[in-house]
Amino acid sequence: MTLAEWMALTQTSDAAMAKAIGVSKSIVTRYRNGLIRPRWPVLDEIVRVTNGAVMPNDFLSASPYLTWPPVRAAGQAFDQAS
Repeated sequence: MTLAEWMALTQTSDAAMAKAIGVSKSIVTRYRNGLIRPRWPVLDEIVRVTNGAVMPNDFLSASPYLTWPPVRAAGQAFDQAS
């Protein structure tokens, strides 16, 4: 289950989640929208707060914002030698 799904299901606001896991409201919004991934200590808190409904692997979905390899603005992949 994604964080967004869990928050919608439980009617948890970004502000409430932020307070529960120790980050800012804007960071929770970015997690929920798939713009960034939480670091391990925050992931541990998310798993704890959601009673395991949201797990670390749930953040590994194919978000259009979190891709590898990174893409340049012109649409070309970064050269790993650079």
